[in-house]
Amino acid sequence: IGLVRVDCWAGGDGDLQRYYESQGFKPTERFDVNGWIGQVFEQRP
Repeated sequence: IGLVRVDCWAGGDGDLQRYYESQGFKPTERFDVNGWIGQVFEQRP
């Protein structure tokens, strides 16, 4: 696999985003779906 992408909730205190970053994922795009703020992360092996 050359690329893994995940998305997660980007609200709250940021714990979920920090978790993905601690696992080696890099943030790419932030998005909003009807008030639900999300963050896309990607990781290349």
